[in-house]
Amino acid sequence: MSTKLDVQNPYQKPGRLFDLPYVLQLGAGPTNCTIETLNILGSQPLTPISNKIFEIMNDIQSMLRYLYQTKNPCTLVAQTSGTGGNETMVINLTDPGETVVVACTGSWGIRVADMARRYKLNVIELVAGPGEVFSFEELEEVLIKNKPVVLFMTHGESSGGTLQPLDGLGDICHKHNCLLAVDAVVSVGVAPIFVDRWGIDAINGGSQKGLGAPPGMCLLSFSPRAYEKIVSKKHPPPQILDVQLLASVWACFNKQRGYVYTYSSNMLAAVRQALVHICEEGLQNVWKRHKESNELLVELSIKELNCTHFVKKIENRFAGVNCLVLPEDVKWRIVYQYCLEKYRAEISFGIGPTANKSIRVGLLALNATPETARYVINMLKDAFDYARNNVNAPTDIEFFDGR
Repeated sequence: MSTKLDVQNPYQKPGRLFDLPYVLQLGAGPTNCTIETLNILGSQPLTPISNKIFEIMNDIQSMLRYLYQTKNPCTLVAQTSGTGGNETMVINLTDPGETVVVACTGSWGIRVADMARRYKLNVIELVAGPGEVFSFEELEEVLIKNKPVVLFMTHGESSGGTLQPLDGLGDICHKHNCLLAVDAVVSVGVAPIFVDRWGIDAINGGSQKGLGAPPGMCLLSFSPRAYEKIVSKKHPPPQILDVQLLASVWACFNKQRGYVYTYSSNMLAAVRQALVHICEEGLQNVWKRHKESNELLVELSIKELNCTHFVKKIENRFAGVNCLVLPEDVKWRIVYQYCLEKYRAEISFGIGPTANKSIRVGLLALNATPETARYVINMLKDAFDYARNNVNAPTDIEFFDGR
């Protein structure tokens, strides 16, 4: 057998040292992590049958139930993105041919509708106007008319800056034999969520936003009603996203653990540490801190920067990711690049309903403080002045198309 290589080694001495730069994350996520959370990522990995990893998983489950305010036995973490978590809900709660309603207040609901169509579901897609949320009356009317098995909602919509009310919606869904599934990728750990009290049947949160851990894990919980649907499915989901298999790994119903794939013990430990920070501070204090710091940011951006909020109705705003419409004489691309190059701070540009209409500034996890809010305002003042005085400044940063 020849050992001659077909692809040559690209490494050249002395080699390129690659270092990730520090960036102050002030967009829709990911956010910055604490030193404690980052340090634990440098530990040696554990095997999937280590007693230590089981201890980490048990701690995560108990703290995750606190975070979601639920007693659901089927509460776990899957090694996938927030988008992967949404797909996990879609394919575990439905069978091809069934009807689902997807209520879209921005890009993420539209993505869920696309997932559902790919799974051969009959999708009733509702689209709210920019900056708007759905009333329970219009949702119930759709449920009565279409008789879906699941209603999918986005709680905090980072692309449009809205927060969808949920308290009482679960009861409406259950009255019409429908499950309520919620995308809380960006809102978990930021805005109040009461899974049991609100009758939420399935919920998915992200690790990299309000939780303050690195991206790559999703936080899932399923009600007993939802789990009954999962075990009665006619068509099994892909193995890697099968909630029944994941529940066995997490010993949700049986102390004997199963195996699906090898979890990153480092990432699990980071998620655990991020949850520890929330538990130490207290959930209500965490919610209060996010609300007050983000509302301060919006107030100062209107008073001092002459911005407007993309979401006109204050009661519809998500106090976590703030969609700020810039003055007409300020180009967002110049602002974005200036903040990144001078301040090493990254804000988010608009996507979906806010594409080319606003910037998105998020104060999430450890960055949700009044001090950070004031720092952002001073940074944007400087960036706006630069943008006004350098209207033809080159912006060589690549952007995706915002879909």
